Amino acid sequence: MTGAGAIQVSLANDFFQRVLSLAPGDLRKVTAAIESLRTNPDASGLRLKALSGPLRGLMSARAGQGLRVILERRGSTYVILDAGPRQDVYERAERARLVANPATGFIGFVGPNVDRSADAPAWPTKTSSDEAAPRPFDHWTSAELADIGFSPTAIDELRSLTTEDEFFELALQEREQELALDIIELTPEQWRQRQAAPAAEAGDYEREDEARLVELVNRLGAVAGLSPFFTEEELHRLAAAPIEEWMLFLHPDQRGVVERRYAGPARIRGSAGTGKTVVLLHRAAELAKRYD
Repeated sequence: MTGAGAIQVSLANDFFQRVLSLAPGDLRKVTAAIESLRTNPDASGLRLKALSGPLRGLMSARAGQGLRVILERRGSTYVILDAGPRQDVYERAERARLVANPATGFIGFVGPNVDRSADAPAWPTKTSSDEAAPRPFDHWTSAELADIGFSPTAIDELRSLTTEDEFFELALQEREQELALDIIELTPEQWRQRQAAPAAEAGDYEREDEARLVELVNRLGAVAGLSPFFTEEELHRLAAAPIEEWMLFLHPDQRGVVERRYAGPARIRGSAGTGKTVVLLHRAAELAKRYD
């Protein structure tokens, strides 16, 4: 999983919750498709393709008859949003976009259909005690936003935004919404460079976008509800294991929590489907062995 061109895979916060509702046979197909993405994304059976319209920015891979995996791809890095019956996952993913904003440290999917459950991590929610925290478009001045085509009303809307999660609550025209999503991860200088040479430097821009995503997933992914990147061995074992073992799969980061010795009580936090119950089960087994 290291080295230039190595393919990396991360999973969105509620991915496990969604796929565990699938029939065992379909779940096996989904995990096999994810392993195939990791080893050979050009495999003809995957039919990996970019989506358009309301799903612009996302990609689809075929996991089986009527089964699709929805993801965003940045170079050789994949963040997988959802998997399941084609119509269901397309409807859930509509207008969802992956945002990796280095100006605020936000990373995650935003969209009107992205579920934010009550027990999701509180970060990056803004509170009264962090008024000085950067807002999603603070790295752009109002004059710079006007120069690239935003109306005064749209600029006021963007300035009112306190977190990326609120983005789809703004009253923006569709053109302005798409433009805002295009620039949120870029500085004005980066945007101007890409407009001046959109094709000649496309490879460099793709590498920049991928590097930004990888850095934020490695630094903040666990807090934002994204899994760490899986190694090739982990994905292979996940895809090949019996369904019962798959459902109890323990990532190495989770195993560290299970095996750690604490000086007092510990609390596990995470959104639905991220493996809290599985960690607790493994922790109970670990304590039973330790003090037997």
